[in-house]
Amino acid sequence: PDEVVALGAGEERFGHIPDHLVDACVRHGLTLFAVPVHVSFGRVTDEVMAGHAHARIGALAASLARQRQLLDAVASGRALDEMAVELQSTTGVECWIITATGRQVVAVSPGARTLDSTAVDTLTAAALRAKVFPIAVGEHTVLRVGSSDVRRTGGPWFLVVNRHLAELPVDSLDAFREFAAISGLVRARELDLVPAINRLADRVVDGLVAQVPAAGVRAALDDAGLGEGRDWIVLCAGIEGRPDLGSVVRASLRDVLIEVGPCVVGQGPDGEVIAVVEVRSPVGESDRTARRHARCVRSTSSGWIASSQESRVAS
Repeated sequence: PDEVVALGAGEERFGHIPDHLVDACVRHGLTLFAVPVHVSFGRVTDEVMAGHAHARIGALAASLARQRQLLDAVASGRALDEMAVELQSTTGVECWIITATGRQVVAVSPGARTLDSTAVDTLTAAALRAKVFPIAVGEHTVLRVGSSDVRRTGGPWFLVVNRHLAELPVDSLDAFREFAAISGLVRARELDLVPAINRLADRVVDGLVAQVPAAGVRAALDDAGLGEGRDWIVLCAGIEGRPDLGSVVRASLRDVLIEVGPCVVGQGPDGEVIAVVEVRSPVGESDRTARRHARCVRSTSSGWIASSQESRVAS
């Protein structure tokens, strides 16, 4: 078997190692060593186990050192993409963090290959169906980052490693596991802010639905950090036949819209999800960006429907 690195043969029974055993080891390229009569089997196993223990201790020490470095980086406020660049430099393997909607959280270093939309679709679809990680998807390895509670977060994040799982050295896989765990802590810290963000968003939506005077809507936009804008897009989204999944839609839509522009995503009195997005690029380009990222959600959430209507709020 490939796992066997050497064979120890005792000399007690024949006083020597039989020729047919020597010939067999030569044919298979297997190291053969003689175990003298005075050497017990227990002594041999003790030596082997001691060697394995030393290797495990060394690996554990290296793992703890990496974890300390990553935690120090988080504590000092360093961005995940900066940590990813260092990890790539150490392992020689590129990596990315993407969300369930295909948004790239971690930016690769300048000049590095990026994931195209087709690859992102394939990776997210496979990862969202997976129950156990890591998994191999094509030539990539995917690990889950942080919580998998889609009702609260709109879907998990995934760490994509640019190497097939079967070809990824154990030490490198351990390093990426640790990076995924640390990234999960960063995300958890961001999620702690979501309730406050949601309250501000609901104020904006309540003003729009109730058709309060423009001054009231402007005040709500100011509190939400969107008051400096001039043009906004208002979007409404939902999962057909599943009003109970409003929190999933809300979180997913917020994730989709981050690359479009500053936004708030709230829920109306009837549970509908309404987003207000500040337009900083042509409306058509903003709409295409949102729809490109929504594709992953639509492909994995049956009946996902998103419709948008342009709306201008008076300055």
